[in-house]
Amino acid sequence: MTPIKKSRLTQADVAKFCGVSRSTVAAVMRNRHEANMLHPKTRQKVLNAIKELGYRPNMAGVALRGGKKNTVALAIPNMQAIEGAIACKILQGIGDEASRLGYNLILSIYDETPGRLRTSLSHILKESRIDGVFVYGMETGSDPRESVLEQFNCPYVVLDRHDTSANSFTFDNVGGSRMAVEHLIKNGRRKIAIIGYRKEGLFGDRYKGYRQALENAGLPFDSKLCVYQQPGFFNIGPHAILKLLADGCKFDALFCTSEPVAMKSLQDLAKAGLEVPKDVAIVAYDDTMLSEMAVPPLTSVREDGELLGHLAMQKLDALLRGESIRPEAQVIPVSLTVRESCGCGKCD
Repeated sequence: MTPIKKSRLTQADVAKFCGVSRSTVAAVMRNRHEANMLHPKTRQKVLNAIKELGYRPNMAGVALRGGKKNTVALAIPNMQAIEGAIACKILQGIGDEASRLGYNLILSIYDETPGRLRTSLSHILKESRIDGVFVYGMETGSDPRESVLEQFNCPYVVLDRHDTSANSFTFDNVGGSRMAVEHLIKNGRRKIAIIGYRKEGLFGDRYKGYRQALENAGLPFDSKLCVYQQPGFFNIGPHAILKLLADGCKFDALFCTSEPVAMKSLQDLAKAGLEVPKDVAIVAYDDTMLSEMAVPPLTSVREDGELLGHLAMQKLDALLRGESIRPEAQVIPVSLTVRESCGCGKCD
């Protein structure tokens, strides 16, 4: 293949470079259905050519031809944007896929006081040239779609919330927490406490999985072993562990519904003279670098945020291209990364 030297490459140049039709290049670039019908070697040849040539689509031309702005927005609550490692992975996945598909991505951060999500959505739809929107979660007891998104006839995808009335993506929070607690039970732990945030949304699902694991194992549920506190890394005080100890609760394991909770629990257990995992085993949730850096390293439920971001961007792209898609709530499977904190002796 002969190198092409031009100031601005076109899809025709890419097609000529790798010996395929322009429509084949277009299908691969847009991840269209017909691209899946191509031979894998042909598809890979096109992708390699795009990378080698450094081809980037002409966004102005695409917008003029389709009447689109080729810009999507992500509305995300500030706690998730600042402290949420998984949210960052999802954002990375969306950003990578948006770039590949030829979209710009705008980030809109709102605080979690009532009504702010609606205000944020109204602002970006009125003031910005937006084709579609990702909504990260929803306010409790509030759904701004009918009054805002549908008013502007704006395609949208919901993230981190199981919503059967919309195209939504979330992780298997029930299955993940059930797997975590079952792992503790399998390794001989019987008095398993749960420390987490509010019992609603994804944290409510994790609480549900905790209850299911106990029930499946025939273990009694003890409400005194359930401690809840306000979300946010810097809001986590020592009261969770202290409350369990002050109430005279006997526990040999902790299921922490987020990494920040697990990290703070490690500190407070050490202050109380309890060793992990000898006295108390811990399984956490999220499995980011915090779990690897903890002492001891945390066994943790792993969520593939980048995969969710890729799939969500592909779904929004399909909606923007006018594909007829019924609302679908997609649940992304999770896995368990075993390290030292659970005390089972099987570490990565």
